[in-house]
Amino acid sequence: MAVLSRKQREIAERHNHFLDIARSLLHEEGFHQLSMDRVAELAEYSKGTVYQHFNCKEEMLGQLCISAMQRLYGLGQRALNHKGPHRERLLAFFIAHDVFQHLEYDDVCMMQNYHTDQVLVKLSPATRTRHDELEKNIFQLVQSIVEDAMEAGDLPTDRATSGDIVFGLWSLTHGAQSLRSLGLPFEQMGVSNASTAIVGMLESLLDGLGWKPLSNENPASPEKLAQLRTALFKDEIDAAQQKSQSEQN
Repeated sequence: MAVLSRKQREIAERHNHFLDIARSLLHEEGFHQLSMDRVAELAEYSKGTVYQHFNCKEEMLGQLCISAMQRLYGLGQRALNHKGPHRERLLAFFIAHDVFQHLEYDDVCMMQNYHTDQVLVKLSPATRTRHDELEKNIFQLVQSIVEDAMEAGDLPTDRATSGDIVFGLWSLTHGAQSLRSLGLPFEQMGVSNASTAIVGMLESLLDGLGWKPLSNENPASPEKLAQLRTALFKDEIDAAQQKSQSEQN
């Protein structure tokens, strides 16, 4: 790895400083209130200096979304490497996504702005390409679990292609993520626990595909889910709890 000069380190630090400010503004005020002027003001730099790093606020958002996607991919890799049945590994990925949802809630809300024409048309080719690559990598990560299950005979190959199955699972997860970001009163709507409800729908979907072992043979009990969460994502769960306690105090 090449050693950066002091000037290069200063530029990188300033770049990250601008992103940190933009992230805080996005979390606190939303995308439409983010502006290059506000970032420059809070960073105590001229607007021209901010423009040396980013050509628009959409580019800031795009780079922040890439950072969030990288963290989600890292959690997903742990699920992929879990030493358990294929179906349990898939369940572990859903848990990874759920942990990310809770730990990075503000970033999840921020990411809802990415796939809009207003943002996409202004992104640099490099940022858009990198984001697309990460989405594809996460898709392929889940697809590898599905294909491993097919190869092992745990999942019939005549019901749907691996790509179609991952698309269905992605739709389930993304839909839940979008609804959660709206802050809907789920309990008033008869939803006792959003995370448990998603797992229940996942189990029913996998049963319908004939993915063994079926849920009546090896159910995803609360105890099993808790064990997977603790075994794979203890550090993240502890961080989320500390953050929650800090906010309450």
